[in-house]
Amino acid sequence: MKATAKKVEKKMTDKAEDWTADQKAFTDGMQAAKDMVAKDPAGAKAKTDELKAMIDKWDATFKELSAAPAKK
Repeated sequence: MKATAKKVEKKMTDKAEDWTADQKAFTDGMQAAKDMVAKDPAGAKAKTDELKAMIDKWDATFKELSAAPAKK
């Protein structure tokens, strides 16, 4: 169990830098989409689609990190 916990901890540490970068990109993207809504609704929609992809990526990552380890 300790070995499994160490593996998960390592994976989480490896992802922390990516999370921080994506968090900033997401915040900036949300502001950009908000600013675009009135002038370029289609562009705002495209921007939110990019953000949705980022959410989906992290959703999959969290599920992977929280999944029970395979029994050997």
